[in-house]
Amino acid sequence: MRKKTIVILYILSIPFLVIAVIASLLYLLPHPPRMQLLLHPYQTTEIVTFIVTIFVASLLGIIAWIGTLIKQVRLKQWGWFICTVLFTGIAMLIYLLTVPETSPQVLGPGNGQIYQSQPPMYYPPSQPSYPPVTNDPKWQ
Repeated sequence: MRKKTIVILYILSIPFLVIAVIASLLYLLPHPPRMQLLLHPYQTTEIVTFIVTIFVASLLGIIAWIGTLIKQVRLKQWGWFICTVLFTGIAMLIYLLTVPETSPQVLGPGNGQIYQSQPPMYYPPSQPSYPPVTNDPKWQ
């Protein structure tokens, strides 16, 4: 999953979470706790809104979280992985803001370019710049 997709999912989950909190506050604030057992029609709408928005926010957040964890495992970023598992929301936010899309590759014994030999260059034979030996059979 690309980092851009993870950021979009993470950002989309936040408004749904805010709507769910507002819906729960609308349900809880105007009525004393002993009257909450009786549901009125407008309270049912608030409860359904709360449940649906919490579900959508959780689903988007979990998909972004799993995508982040998979990305960290592929890039072998174990420190970020542990922080994301332990401190999900804030660690994901810091990771998405600070870490670039891909980590720089360190060239090691197995990560460099493969050596490919070049074909030998052809040099036409040339006359030597020194005078040939007269008794050399190669020059006769």
